[in-house]
This record gives sequence, structure tokens and C-alpha cells, in this order.
Amino acid sequence: MSSTGTTDGGSLGSSYTSIGSSSISQPHPRIPSILVGRERELGIVEEAYMSSARGSVWIGGSSGSGKTALVAEFCRQRRRKGNVLVARGKWDQLTRTSTPYAALVDAMKELCQQIQECEWMPLMMSRLLEQEEMGATVRILSRFLPQLNVMMVGEQHNPQETQRQTLDDHQGEGGDENSFTGLKIAIRTFLLLVTSYQSVMLVMDDLQWADEATLQVLSFVLQQPQTSHPHQLFLVGCYRSNEVHKDNALEVALAQLDPQAYTRIPELPNLSLEDVNLLLCERLRMEPEDSGPARQQQLALVVHDKTHGNPFFVLQFLDAMMQRGILTKSLLNHGCWQWDCQRLQAEMDLADNVVELVMQNMRRLDPGTQHFLHIGACLGNRFDTDIVRRAIHHDSSNNHDNSTISKAIRSATKEQLIEKVDRHLYRFSHDRIQQAAYQLISTDSNGIKGVEYYHYQLGVILKDLYYDHATTPVEWHLLVGTEQLNLGRKVLLQQHENHSKIMELVHMNMQAARVVKTKSAFIPAVQFLRTAMELLSIQEDREQSNNANTSLIIEVQLFHAEMELASGNATICKTLLDELLLSTSHGNRVIMMSVEDQLEAYSLQIKACERENNHAESCKVARKALTLAGIKAPRFHTGPLKMLWCIAKLNHRLQKLSLDEIVEIPRTDSRFHGLVTDIVAHMSIAFHNLEQMPSFVVTIVLLAELCLRWGPTAASTAAFSVVGSVLVGIGAVERGIQVGRLGLDILNRWNFQESVAELTVAHGYFLMHLRRPLPEMIDVMKRGYQSGMASGRIFHGHICASCSLLIRFILAAHPLSLLAEHCKAITHEMINYQSMLQYIGLMSLRQLIENLMTRDCPEGSPTATTISTRSRDKATLEGAVIPDFDEHEEKAQLEHGPPRRLTLLYYMMAAYLFGNLERGRYFAEMLLQGESEFPMMPAMLYPFFRGMIFFDLVISGPRKKKRYYLRLAKKELAQLTQWKKAGFINIVSCQLLLEAKLLSVTTKPPKNLRAVSQAFNQAIVTSSRTGFSLFAAIAHESAADFLWQLDRVQAKLHVEKSLLLMKEWGALGRVDFLMHKYNFHGETSKMDSFVSGTFLSRRNSLQIASRQHSGVNWIMKEQPEP
Repeated sequence: MSSTGTTDGGSLGSSYTSIGSSSISQPHPRIPSILVGRERELGIVEEAYMSSARGSVWIGGSSGSGKTALVAEFCRQRRRKGNVLVARGKWDQLTRTSTPYAALVDAMKELCQQIQECEWMPLMMSRLLEQEEMGATVRILSRFLPQLNVMMVGEQHNPQETQRQTLDDHQGEGGDENSFTGLKIAIRTFLLLVTSYQSVMLVMDDLQWADEATLQVLSFVLQQPQTSHPHQLFLVGCYRSNEVHKDNALEVALAQLDPQAYTRIPELPNLSLEDVNLLLCERLRMEPEDSGPARQQQLALVVHDKTHGNPFFVLQFLDAMMQRGILTKSLLNHGCWQWDCQRLQAEMDLADNVVELVMQNMRRLDPGTQHFLHIGACLGNRFDTDIVRRAIHHDSSNNHDNSTISKAIRSATKEQLIEKVDRHLYRFSHDRIQQAAYQLISTDSNGIKGVEYYHYQLGVILKDLYYDHATTPVEWHLLVGTEQLNLGRKVLLQQHENHSKIMELVHMNMQAARVVKTKSAFIPAVQFLRTAMELLSIQEDREQSNNANTSLIIEVQLFHAEMELASGNATICKTLLDELLLSTSHGNRVIMMSVEDQLEAYSLQIKACERENNHAESCKVARKALTLAGIKAPRFHTGPLKMLWCIAKLNHRLQKLSLDEIVEIPRTDSRFHGLVTDIVAHMSIAFHNLEQMPSFVVTIVLLAELCLRWGPTAASTAAFSVVGSVLVGIGAVERGIQVGRLGLDILNRWNFQESVAELTVAHGYFLMHLRRPLPEMIDVMKRGYQSGMASGRIFHGHICASCSLLIRFILAAHPLSLLAEHCKAITHEMINYQSMLQYIGLMSLRQLIENLMTRDCPEGSPTATTISTRSRDKATLEGAVIPDFDEHEEKAQLEHGPPRRLTLLYYMMAAYLFGNLERGRYFAEMLLQGESEFPMMPAMLYPFFRGMIFFDLVISGPRKKKRYYLRLAKKELAQLTQWKKAGFINIVSCQLLLEAKLLSVTTKPPKNLRAVSQAFNQAIVTSSRTGFSLFAAIAHESAADFLWQLDRVQAKLHVEKSLLLMKEWGALGRVDFLMHKYNFHGETSKMDSFVSGTFLSRRNSLQIASRQHSGVNWIMKEQPEP
């Protein structure tokens, strides 16, 4: 005798009134309207959202554990509490290779659709179009977001033109770190702009399948600066924890984020027995107190034992019980649900996992619906029904017409297997449903009618759509069509007379790789190219005597090596190139490479060596390549005389031509010329990293000569700025300026965007050390910075160097109060670009300045010092505090390489220039802990300022540590002396000044008065002749310190000369500091009027120069005259 359990179903509505049989047409229990068993996790997400310091939450869990439901409930709650824009994106396991950024683009499209309904949309678009720096954002994002063109104010772009323009850009633009940087900046800029009006929540699902490039973009976006408006950008990421291992791209991306800046739920637990019971009550509209434990608890126990509490499995299990007639509704018992517990336990042979369970349910569907779901599953989680129709009609083995297909769509929708997204766009209700439909193909199909057959048919259809001249080429057709043909290539290889089709697929893989390369998705590009190489290898085995594919093999393998290198696989890249350069046999044939192909292979090898920090090997490969090209390559250990002779030779040649003639030399588009100049440029980098300064300069001279001989290229243009820097360093100041400006003039004439940063750094380097007006230097930096940002083609390191120079200029050139206004203006106007500025510590610099201007010094602060410096805008700098560094922040800055160490360098400079030796010592010793390779231009500043600080500590520091500081100072001097012997010309003035300081502290006055004075004078003369105004002024100040107690008259003369140098250079912060340090206030009215006149005239000139510059006035705000 069987026992049955019943419970009241309640009022289910019209769609649930009929009682079906045990077939699949049985009405489904309603979807639960509440979230069961997730109260704790929901609270964690809510807490992370409310915390301004945490901009993201990452939720892990197995498939079907309810991650999506949890996030959906949270989004509903946030929308009820306030305005927030929610944009969703979901990755697909099948199409993740062929469609990089797909989920992120989907989320951005949904965001744009919501923005169009906001009343502030016109105002936001006006800001986007009016600001000059936003031009790059619009240009880059419009390639991915056609909706952005629709949102444009006053212009309706043609979508077909946008698609064609995208394809044209893919053919002409390289996908490298520059374009990837531009994409990251554009997305972040756009999102920050939107959040200035309304909060945005990005929901990213199935992150375990996300491509590495997208994860880098998300990580970059999350490193957002703090903003003053109340809105925020919040990201919710969901992933399958059982599919994410420690080397997964997601784990790598999370490791790069600050652990304090995000919240992580590692694993959503399964539902408990009590939670399963509540879920059953909610799903079947039952009341726990009415059903009683004897009946309902027994059902919950069986369900829990079968499903282990997985929410999705629970719901599918209920459907299966209904289909088998085990769970039914009774008309005789007032619509109560009833079940047979003994039959449930005795006859339930349902699958033990959810995928098998869904597959069993699908087998009950009619053949037309199954066929429809199979093809849809091959396309991915989301599929276009129009393409599925084409695939079904393309298959001659079935007779399904349009009515049958429409019936299949209705049937699958009714069974809640798929849901409609757009007109022809549907998606599977859950990943497990798609997985079941996909696996059912392999299970139920045999022979050629398997998964490969479906993929091949879909690939053929998408290929025909892409190459159909009657329609506009759609990038998605190419990428997904190529991926589908690759998955079904076994069908292609079984066909007879398939040579042309195989070669066509090879070319499609090449084209697809080029497209994803432009998106900086290098790993998908590698996969496309590996498939192309596999197909070529098969074709070579079949046609051993045919040499028609040789050039294609070379092209594919070079491209493959390039993408392997871009993906970080330098070893694989070198292996592929060795096969080509050694004429490795391919299919019993030897490949003969052209000179250009060999040069391209050598160029990639050089870059691979650079990636491995093997600079000596890089030089050897470069010499081999230049010998092949017929160019006499520079040698190792070139002497200083050879270097000076090469510079003189180039200078003599330049004098025969006018500057206008040089600028108008036509640019070369020759592949040979471009490869040679690129190799020479990378060879110069290798020489510099090996500290072979004369060889480096000779290589740069060779680069400039190639520019004169063949015409400028992106690589050769920057050579003139470096040569100009060298000329300035050896004393030919005016000639150095003329030659150095050639680089900028050629850049402006031919628009070589790749070399913007190199030119900016080099040109700013020699301008910085001259007695030139400050506005000219700032203008150069601003031009290079804005051009690079607008073009989106600038490297991280170069941006850091450019911005660092800007900070260095401001640090030494302004009173602190005016500097604070500058930083405030920069951080306000350039809020969207702080993603780059943070690497060199602009926000930290602003904090430093604000602390320096703070009047109230915290009691007991170990870093507190009193700086009483007079400022002409009535801001008294008293009780200034240089900010403390957290221990973790110190380590992070040292571990992040040169950009972070540059920040510490400027802190050290600031501490020294404003007389805080103790804090300067702290930063100097920190830098010694992380000593390694530094950027070329500011390298001499590290040992120089450390040496000056340590020498001053020998004089004024604790007596017990005098020998310790003297030993450190001598070590810094030895470093400069070593660099001087290696040919680093520009460090002579630094070395002479440290030698004078050493002599002043190691000999006793007054016997050493004459010798020390001569040493300081030599350092002063050398610094002045080479244009190093800052070093000459510091030398005068050091001489004054030495002579202050011995010869007060001479000491004051040195102080006055230091003030005059700083006046000519415009370093008013130093002028104020020196005036107060030597108590010149009121001692002479001449000196007081000198400072007043300097400030007012310099301030006016800054404002005039700032007004003359086009674009956003981000250097300085208007200030009322004091």
C-alpha cells in the first residue's frame, strides 16, 4: 500500500489550472519569487556596495549554486533603494576564443541603451564631444559600440559605415600595448564620466571563461581614482570556483588588485535541508505549517539527498518528477500537489547530476525541437534563430520547414529551456541546459552527423554571410564562422578535392587573427594561427612537390611568433623563429626566406630577448641582422672618442642642410627600411641597458643618419631628440636645441604617433636643464602628453616618464602654494586620466604639498619639521609635514619597478630641496633597498641626491653615524665616477659637485679653504656651461654653506648667484627657501624687491602661456592678483 502526500497549491493563475499527464507538457511549478538560503551572502554584497573603499565583489560557486539569482536579487534591491544603472555581460565557453571582449561589450551596449533613456544624456554627450582629450574615447569606443554613434549630439552615424570603418581599421592598425592602453583608458574614461551622473553596476557572469585581455581591462577600470561626486562604479563578478585554478587568468587578475579594495565570496554553499524545504514551499506555493513534517519534510529529504542542495538541480528534479507523474496536482483534492513517496524512492532512476537529468528531459521533446536546440547549442549560450534556420534548411537530410522551426522555438520557450533576448536573439536559460543540448549531439548522433558536422555547417553559413557582397561585412560572422569551421575541420578534411577549401580556411584564420590582434586579444590570435599552421602542415604532407605555399608558411609562422611574444611566450616565439632562420625542413622541403622576412624574424628575436632581459643576446642578434642588411653595426665597448667623432660627423652633415629641408624629407614606407630602423632602435635600447653609453650614442647617431638617408620612420624620428640631448650635455647648448627640435618638427610633419613619448622625454630632458622660461618647458610636456593620450598610442613607461618630468619641473619651479593650485587643477581637469598619473604619484604629490602647507603639525610626529618659507600669495608654510609611508606601500612602490621608484625619487628631491634631511635620508635608504635598472634620463639623479643628502648628514647628523653616512656618500660618488668612465657625459657636473662635497668634509678648515673653493668653482662652471641651472645653483648653495663661518662675504655672493640662477630658471620655490634659510628677509631691500618682482612677472608669464595653449587649461587656474 502506497502512501501519498498532498498539499494545497493555492491560486496558481490561469496558466497553471489544467492538470497535465506525466509528459513534458506538464505545467511547471512557478519560479520562486524570493531568494532562499542566501541572506548572509546578500548582506556581504550589500556591505561591499556601501563601502566606498571596495569597488567590486567576486562570487564563486559551482554551476547551479545560485550565483546569478543572488546577484539578480541584489540588483532588484538596489534599484528599489535608489537610481543605479545595471549592465550585464556573460561569457560563453564555445565562443570565448572567437569573440574577445564579448561580455564586456554586451554590458557596455546595455549601459548605452539605459543612458539613452536618462535625462542627463545630452549633457554628458556634450561633455564627451567638447573636451579635446575625450576625442580618443569616442573614436575607440565607437568601434565596439554602435550605440555610441546613435547617442552623438547633432550627428547620426551610418551603422554600415561604422562596420566598414572598423574592418578598415583592423587592416591598418596594429594591436599592441599602445592600442590596448588606449582601449583601457577609453573604457575607464567613459565609465567615470557616466558615474559622474549616476551610479553604475557592472555584472560579469562566468568569469572562469573570460579572456585575459578583458580581465586586464576590468582590473584597470577598478583602479579608479576617488571622486567627489556621490555616485560610484561597482563590479560584481561571478565564476565557477571548481573551474578556476591558481594559474587561471581570473586568479592572476585578482592577485594584481589590492585585497583591501574588493570583497570575495570564494564558494556559495549548497542549500541545507531546511532551505530546500523552504524552496519547495515557495516553488509549489505551499505553507510549511500546513503541510507538516510528516509529508513535506519527507519530500524535502528525498530531494535534498538526490540534489545535495544545488538550487538549479532541485528545480530540474521537480520538473523530472512531474514528467514521470510522481509529483502531480489533484483536481479532486482542491488542486493540491500530491506525490507517492514509495514510488519516488523505488522507481526514481533519474540521473545523479543535473546535466544528465536535463538530457533525459530533452529526449522527450519532438525531433524538430531537439534538432533546433542542438544547432543553437553549437553557436553558444546566445544564438541567432535566423542563422539556426539557415543551418536547418542547409541540411538536406531533414525536411523541417519554417513552421516546424517556429514550433520548435515555441516548444523550447514553453519548457523554459530558452528565453528571448531580442527579435531573433535567444539564449539558453542556464549554462547546464546548453551543455546538455550540446552533449546530447555526441550521445545520440553517429557517423558524420555529429558535433563536427553541425559546427562545419554553421561555419559555411557564416562564411557565406561574411563574403556575401550584397551585405556589409560583419566582423562577428568572420570570427565565429572561422571558429565554427575550425571545430568542424574534421568534416572538411574527409572531403575529396578539398585543397581550395583548406587554403580558404587558412586565410580565414589569418584574417581572424589580425582582427583579434587589433583588440589586443593575443591568445585567441595564437589559437587561430596554430590552426592555420596545422592545416598548412596537412596540406604540405599531401602535396610534397608543390612550392606554392612557401610564402604563406613564412607569413603564418612570423605572425604566429609575433603573437606568441605578445602573449608572453618568448621561448615559444624564439623556437618558431629559429625554425625559419635555420631553414628548417617543412614537409621534406627547405623554406627560402627573403631578406625582409629574415629581418622581421631577427626583429622579433630581439624583442624576445628584451622580454627575457637578455640584452647581450639582443645586441648579437641585431648585429647579425644589420650585417644581413648591409649596415655596419656599432660595436661593444665603443670608446668616448669614437662617440664624439660620430656626433661631430652627424652635426657636420646636418649643417649642410637647412632645418626645413630635413623636416620635408619624405617619409619612407619601405618594409626593408622600417625593419632596419626598428632593429637599430632596439639595439640602442640594449646598449643602454648594458650601460654601454658610447655604443648607445653611436647607435642613436646611426639611427639619425638612416633617417636622413631613407626618410623618417617612427623609430628613427626620436633619434634627433636624443642627439640634441647629448649635444647639450657636452656644452653645445644652442646646437643641441636646434637638433633636438628636429624630432618634434618631424613628428608634427609626419604624425608618427608611436614616438610621441620618446620625443617628449628626450626633448624635455635637455630643456629642463637650460635657463629657459618655465612655460616653454611645461608647454613641451603638455603637448607630448596630450598628443599621446589623444592618440592612445603611448607606452606605460613613457607616460610615466613624461608625467614624472612634468612633476619635476613643478617641484623645483614654483612656490608651494602655487604648486598646490597646479596639482588641484590637474587632478580636477584630468580626472579621467589619473589612471596613468597614479603610477608616478600625482595624488601622493598633491598630498605632500598640502601637508607642506599645513600650519598645524601633529604632536609627536617623527617626520614633523618646521619650514618657514615666505610665499608671495600670503600662504605661510609653517609646521609642514612630509607624509609618512605605510610599510606595505613602501614595498609595493619598490616592487612595481621604475615608475614607483620615480615617486620616491621626487619625494627625496622635495625633502632635500626644502631642507628636511631626515626625511631625505629615509627616502634615500628606501631607494637603496630596491636598487636596479632605472630609466635613462633621470638615472643620475638617484646617486646625486642621495650623495648630497648623505654628505650633509656627515656634517649635521648624529656623530655616531658620521662614518656610516660618509661610506654611503662615497659609494654614490663611486657610482657616478664609474658611469663617467663608461661614457655618460651628462653626469660630469654631478660628479664634480660630489667630489667638492667630499673634499669639504674630509679636510679641516682653514687649510682646505682654497682647495675646496676651487673644487666648488669647478663644479659651478661645469654645470653652468652645460646648462644645468639646478646643479649650478645647488653648487653655489653648497659653497655658501662651507664658507658661511669662514668667509661670510663670499658666502653671500654664492647665495646671491644661486638666487639669480633660480630666478632665470623660474624656480621660485627654491628662491623663497634660500631667502629664508640665509635670513635675507629685510637685510637688503634690493633682494626683497628682486623676489617680489620675480614672482609677479613669472606668475603673469605662466598665465599668458597657459592661455595661449589650446585645449583644456589643466596646468593652471586663473588666480586673482595679490
